[in-house]
Amino acid sequence: MNKTIIELKNVSKSFAGKKIIDQLSLEIKERDSLMIIGPGGRGKTVLMKIMALIIPPDSGDIFYYGQNIKDLSKKEKEDVQNSTGMLFQNYALFDSMTIRENVGFFLDYHTKTPRKEIAERVSHNLKQVRLEGVEGLKPAQLSGGMKKRVGIARAINYKPDILFLDEPTAGLDPITTDSISKMINRLHQDLPVTFISVTNDMGCARKIGDKLAMLYEGRIYKIGPKEEVLESDDAVIHQFVNGKRQGPIRYHEKI
Repeated sequence: MNKTIIELKNVSKSFAGKKIIDQLSLEIKERDSLMIIGPGGRGKTVLMKIMALIIPPDSGDIFYYGQNIKDLSKKEKEDVQNSTGMLFQNYALFDSMTIRENVGFFLDYHTKTPRKEIAERVSHNLKQVRLEGVEGLKPAQLSGGMKKRVGIARAINYKPDILFLDEPTAGLDPITTDSISKMINRLHQDLPVTFISVTNDMGCARKIGDKLAMLYEGRIYKIGPKEEVLESDDAVIHQFVNGKRQGPIRYHEKI
């Protein structure tokens, strides 16, 4: 059985007096490919950033490989953060840099990795995401799908143990969404990496990963094998998965 790589215990987070994450507990196993779903604007990205140690929780505990983050030194915490990679929803590429420079950025500026090795790894990981011959281009010269691929290549370039994917297919057309989803699943099979993704797009959720978790009212409402969650007859799950307006989930926007 794979060991637990990340565990959250009774984690809470509020913004402007509104509780977004409420006493949430979650356990993620090594080599999982977990997709977290839930209504938009209800805390999925916040939860991901808490897990990635980008923002701290107001209360509760985060464990990496059984170690409480609170007990780690600043250097040890940085080492944990450096063992993770992140694909941001808006790509977060540097417009003034070439694709080669973007993908190699972390190794180039934050490690003593030789330039030749960085160049080799950049080339290898661009091939991994099916992008070749783009090293000298700038992000503005690429399509949305290509930028997603560059973002993933950059995230895996320094060999992380955990890869966080924030809305990995947001803003993409159906054909590109399918292509990116298949690529992510292939990378999960090929690399010794734990994948954690979030989305409110059920088309994306059905295609990526093997485990599914539903975030609802600040907590993990249900988690399990993807098909088991998708086929649940629970009212909350059924409403969200099938895109129904009527049900226990309340949407506040005007129609």
